[in-house]
Amino acid sequence: MKRIKMVVAIAMILDIILMMSACKNSTGDNQPAANNPAANNPETQVTDSPGNSGNEQKPTAASTENQGNNTAAPTENPDNNNPDNNGPDAFTNTGTDGGDMIDTNIAILNIRVGDEFFSVDLEGNLSAEAFFEKVRHEELKVEMHDFGGFEKVGYLPWTLPTSDESITTKPGDLILYQGNQITVYYGENTWEFTKLGHLNAEPEEILEVFGGKDDITAEFFLDWTE
Repeated sequence: MKRIKMVVAIAMILDIILMMSACKNSTGDNQPAANNPAANNPETQVTDSPGNSGNEQKPTAASTENQGNNTAAPTENPDNNNPDNNGPDAFTNTGTDGGDMIDTNIAILNIRVGDEFFSVDLEGNLSAEAFFEKVRHEELKVEMHDFGGFEKVGYLPWTLPTSDESITTKPGDLILYQGNQITVYYGENTWEFTKLGHLNAEPEEILEVFGGKDDITAEFFLDWTE
């Protein structure tokens, strides 16, 4: 009888031990990650595959289309379409009908004395440019008289900017003096002048037209090449 009671007691003790072991295992499985050694061990953590790294998603056809639609279209520069921005070398000739057209002809300054005509090669200074602009807007007529036996001189109806420098003149030189007098030399002279240009003619031709004591009338105008 005692032996039976001992066997029953041992069985009960084993059942209690098994129950305690089961409860312990269940409690360990439900512990938070902070208390789980496996969760804090980088060697035991499961990492995402390279294809899923960063939870990236492949672009769909719809998103690709939307990106294409959101691309900013290039804007045109209004200055490139503005005819007023063609630069100083482009001369716009306005016709009588109000339409504008680009004139590629070249304006040449000329001087006429009686029946004789001479073209003038202008200097590249502000004085020559100002004189050209004056004549471009309106032809100029100047009464000229002889001075010193080497030049014809006359007064301008306006004053031009000067760029004086020491010059020894040659026959055919067109000279600005004191900003308001214009001279054509048929001889040599050295002084502080502003050179406007030179008449295209031989010294003998210049002397024949501009030399002597008589007064002359010189007309300045522009001639357009074709």
